[in-house]
Amino acid sequence: MEVRTVAADAVFRVFTACPADPRTLILDVRDKKHFDRGHIAGAYCIRVPSNGATLLDYSKNEYEQKWGADCWWGKHVVVYGDAGLKKDHPVVAFLIKDKHARSMSLYREGLEAFQKQYPFLVTTSLKSGAAARRYPSQLDPLLYLGDWSHAEAVDRHADVGIKAIITIHNNPDNLKLPPGKYKHLKIELPDIDTADISAHLRPAIDFIEENRAAKRGVLVHCGAGVSRSATLCISWLMRKNRWSAQQALDFAKSRRSLVAPNDGFWRSLCRLEAELGILERSNVDAFVGFHGADAKPLQEVVPAVRVTLIPAGATSAPAGSKSQSAAPPPAAADPPAAQQSADRDRDEGRRGGWEHSRSRERRRSRSRSRDRERDRHRRRSSRSRSRERDRRRRSSRSRSRSPRDRRRRSRSCSRDRDRRQREERREPGAGGAEAARQAQQAVQQAERQVEQVDIESTAGVVLEVVRDGKPLGHLVLEMQRPSQQATFGRLPSCEVPLEHLSISRAHAQLTTDGAGNLFVTDLGSAHGTNLDGAWIKPKVPKQLRVGSVLKFGASTREFRVAKLPQPPAKR
Repeated sequence: MEVRTVAADAVFRVFTACPADPRTLILDVRDKKHFDRGHIAGAYCIRVPSNGATLLDYSKNEYEQKWGADCWWGKHVVVYGDAGLKKDHPVVAFLIKDKHARSMSLYREGLEAFQKQYPFLVTTSLKSGAAARRYPSQLDPLLYLGDWSHAEAVDRHADVGIKAIITIHNNPDNLKLPPGKYKHLKIELPDIDTADISAHLRPAIDFIEENRAAKRGVLVHCGAGVSRSATLCISWLMRKNRWSAQQALDFAKSRRSLVAPNDGFWRSLCRLEAELGILERSNVDAFVGFHGADAKPLQEVVPAVRVTLIPAGATSAPAGSKSQSAAPPPAAADPPAAQQSADRDRDEGRRGGWEHSRSRERRRSRSRSRDRERDRHRRRSSRSRSRERDRRRRSSRSRSRSPRDRRRRSRSCSRDRDRRQREERREPGAGGAEAARQAQQAVQQAERQVEQVDIESTAGVVLEVVRDGKPLGHLVLEMQRPSQQATFGRLPSCEVPLEHLSISRAHAQLTTDGAGNLFVTDLGSAHGTNLDGAWIKPKVPKQLRVGSVLKFGASTREFRVAKLPQPPAKR
């Protein structure tokens, strides 16, 4: 393992790390009595026991992270001790041989030298408060880059000598500083790539130079210390060191990992190279797609959900592949009505699938509605006329017939009724039996023609469509993204049309989340949405699982969940 020798400012950077940065452990390898007299805040007093098997902590601290076996694995480690510390120290040699630390650094100058530069970081405390002290990132001995919280922590400004502040923000006046103690430059600018920051680069550079010359530390900050304040600091580094924009950006990132000027500010920094006479030029088109923290998010165009109905009786590979029709059942005399309906549904799927059958279903629904209304009107008229004739006939007969005739007439009607019932129960002849047998075989063969859909490899959501216990096919909804939605209702405002009279225009909606969970939401329909035999409340999403059964309004069709969407792959 490579061991680097670092200066005191590298140890100080442990206390300027960003929240997402990997943690760094500071190890003090002096004896316990010297450690108790003073040590770097948050350090562990580490020794190698006589058996040499592991590392032990003798500090007995109250830090948030306690020392334990293998706690240094995958972490940066900084080791200090007496002046002149070498690699052959037992603790250093153990870590080099162990090779589980992420990196190894030695501070050879000793605690006394570190204390001269950063006395506020040397303490006798063993509590987590001293170890948790955080400061803005140091780009130069008198230049610091930070966020709004660093600007408000005035109690720590004196530790690092901050006496001047540049605030670049939407509302710079919101920062309240003790009067008379700071030089304060306020710049009002939003973090958006269309904002012109170039007009503020020169004034910021001059302000930094003026206060550095007066030995005043300067803190440059914005809201998060990412884009606006970082751009001002990078421009100063370019002028001071004659660096290109890319060189200055890389250096700033090495001190503060969050640094990321938006694309518009990057163009301004690249233009500054020519103004400063810097010969090396950066790539002005090296954009990262960052439009700034204050930029409005772009409205993502969400593709419509593709819906495919694979009819029952068709053998299908994964969704999108070509289907092959199964062999039709043998001809049967007068097949049952249910079989005729299933045949019609299957034929419609073969002639054009789900999309082709939408208009046909709509015309058929309107035609059935007109026929039903016409039949109801005829039946009402016929029943009225029939009742009137029966009333007159009974009245006439009651006047002409004697009680004996009426009893004889009643017995004759009973005998006729019994004879008709016996004829209905009588077994059919040879020709009728053969026709019934063929019809039964046709039904059984149609039931055996189970659709073979490769559920596992089918993209998106798969719903099995069933009506009156008979499968009609599988409905494939290619919902691969959390923002996609599939609406059940009437044409043309939905992805899945349902032409039953009790279906609302926008009846219910299927949605998914980022974890691959599927939900159904009733959109306030007039006749409701039924999930597993219970009516769900409108506007309240209900999670679906494999096997869940959906019904909409009074429709006889059921939608059984056969497959849930796959969660998106992790990057």
